[in-house]
Amino acid sequence: MSFKKLEDDLAIISKLPDEPNDLGGLTAAELKAEFDRSGRLIQDYLNNVLLPSMEKNGAVQIGIDPVSGLPQAKTVQAALEKLVEAIANVSVGALPDESLGEVKLKNGAVTSVKLADSAVQSRNIAPQAVSGEKLAPFAVTEGKIAEGAVGTAELKALAVSREKLAAGAVSGEKIMAGAVSGDKLQKLCVSGEKIVAAAVSESKIAPEAVTLPKLANDVKTAFAPAYTAGTADLTPNSSPLESGKLYIMYE
Repeated sequence: MSFKKLEDDLAIISKLPDEPNDLGGLTAAELKAEFDRSGRLIQDYLNNVLLPSMEKNGAVQIGIDPVSGLPQAKTVQAALEKLVEAIANVSVGALPDESLGEVKLKNGAVTSVKLADSAVQSRNIAPQAVSGEKLAPFAVTEGKIAEGAVGTAELKALAVSREKLAAGAVSGEKIMAGAVSGDKLQKLCVSGEKIVAAAVSESKIAPEAVTLPKLANDVKTAFAPAYTAGTADLTPNSSPLESGKLYIMYE
């Protein structure tokens, strides 16, 4: 199907006599009308024939040259219908391998449900792309932390609790000088071998704390008074006794 052609004879002026007024008998108004008639014929064809045909079904009437892949499409309408049919019939299997380039994908078109398990590998992740909010709670396990990666700056204040310390982990050099005060010592925990020789001075001994059983035998002997044995009869509170001697009386 094609558009209706303009078949009116537009050679109007050329067919008039050389002297249309005298020989043809045309008045001035009739002569002017003859000059306008071809333009009016063209105007009528465009407005009342061609344009209405194009507005209603112009694509059906416009022909096209042969197109590769659409050999049977002879008009614009037929070509469009074939293209729509081909697009509707396209499936993933019908697309050639590696035929979809990046520019063919809409922004945000590849959602998480479209990704296969383990499809995103390390090489697909940009450096420093995994931020803290992308990590699930407790996602970073001990096996994922490099040796020596956790320094002092990474520890929260007061984060190292007592149960986090290994047995025997706090050695002497880890204790600050003067840090172990009296209230930190358990009762009866300071044994004799923990006291430096001559460390217990007189001021450290409580009053009456040193009793006779605590004195060595030689100390007891050194401080015991001299004593004398005899058989003389002594009367308490009346017999003369020498000062500095120990007298033992019996009856």
